[in-house]
Amino acid sequence: MKVLRPHQIQCLKYAVPRKEIALFMEMRLGKTLVGIRWAKKWDLRNSVLTLAPKPVLPPWESELQGENISSIIPAGKLEKRYDQAEEFLSKGWVLMNYEAITLCPAILDLPWKGLICDESTYIRNPRPNITKFLIRRTSHIRFRAILSGLPDPESTTDFVCQFIFLNGEFMGHTSYWNWRHRYCYPCGFGWEVKKKSIPLIKQAVEKRAFVLTRKEVNIGSEKIYEQRFVETNSKQRKLATQISKDYEYQFREDKWITKYAPVMYMALSRISGGFTPNDSLVSDKKIKEVKNLLASELKGQRVVIWFRFNHELKQVRKELKKKWNVGIFTASEKYGTNKDMTLSKDIDVMCAQAKLGQRGLPWYDSSVMIFYSNYYDYEVRAQCEDRGIHPLKKEPYLIIDLISENTIDEEVIKILKSKKKSGFMEQLDNAWRLRNEKNNNRPRSKRNRVRNLG
Repeated sequence: MKVLRPHQIQCLKYAVPRKEIALFMEMRLGKTLVGIRWAKKWDLRNSVLTLAPKPVLPPWESELQGENISSIIPAGKLEKRYDQAEEFLSKGWVLMNYEAITLCPAILDLPWKGLICDESTYIRNPRPNITKFLIRRTSHIRFRAILSGLPDPESTTDFVCQFIFLNGEFMGHTSYWNWRHRYCYPCGFGWEVKKKSIPLIKQAVEKRAFVLTRKEVNIGSEKIYEQRFVETNSKQRKLATQISKDYEYQFREDKWITKYAPVMYMALSRISGGFTPNDSLVSDKKIKEVKNLLASELKGQRVVIWFRFNHELKQVRKELKKKWNVGIFTASEKYGTNKDMTLSKDIDVMCAQAKLGQRGLPWYDSSVMIFYSNYYDYEVRAQCEDRGIHPLKKEPYLIIDLISENTIDEEVIKILKSKKKSGFMEQLDNAWRLRNEKNNNRPRSKRNRVRNLG
């Protein structure tokens, strides 16, 4: 079991006496583990439903495994998922994405003891069915939790539906529309919060939630790792199977063939990024995940995105330029850097080629790195990670890996982790130190003394 950090202990003290909790802690401050420990304090080792975006489910499964709690992520058709959830109800935790509940809301009617909504901004809008289902069909669930790193990405109105789900009301209103009529006013095609309402909303949120930022924790410039899993589509799976089996593929008018394993693995890496070996786009799931991160949890932060392949880099930059100021760092173009190679102040996102940008770039102004794709070479990875680290920087540095499910991405990450954990550099350091001590104690020949003097 993991040892809680001081800020997590503080958060758990807040959560334990309550049956309904809101943890608004910035990304990677450990709100997932606190939520699990809170449930354990109330003896909720089973009959707990956790809802989260699909990329976040595997990390939840890993955390639960570390706490010796059984969990399952139902798969297959919706009817099968319902049966799996019902069968596993008394055995442990069930992890599901919000889309599954939208398509099969009957899952909410099962006799759950607890319900945790991670990335609870999924229910900030009162119109989608997922918000309506969670508010109307979960009154029988006594223990509830909402978790988010950025609970109000668009407006302070984002809090309303989240707290109506959690507590049954917000600021005395059980309906979003009644609340809006009281605390907002029509402006153009939308609604704006009244100025005099803002302090009241702030006061209400402070009473109901535990709020914590990375800056407030001040835990130093340590690296904090996050993984986001992206679903692969049928075209990617078909291409990967074909290439793995026959070392070739046929896609529309394109044809590609090889007899060399390294070339095959490179082709599989291209497919995991959403492209064919000939650089045709077959899936934009990773690109959408990048856009979602920048628009929600990473809003307002300066981000560096690392790529293995230039065609990925250019496609992502093309999509991001529609909304953000995007720099580029490749062999042919270096836009968004100053003369000293620091990031320009007007750049929100830097798209960089990993092999090229792994050394000598003082990008300390960034606070997040996203690895869209990875090299097998751990040196490239480690050097890229260090581009944003500075000895005087106190804010922890967030590093996110985008992983396409059931692709070579997962194997690459495993290889990089094994290289990191091998301790090979420490072994070399010890060997060098022992050899130096031995050489220093050895009497030198006259020839060596002359050479050293020279």
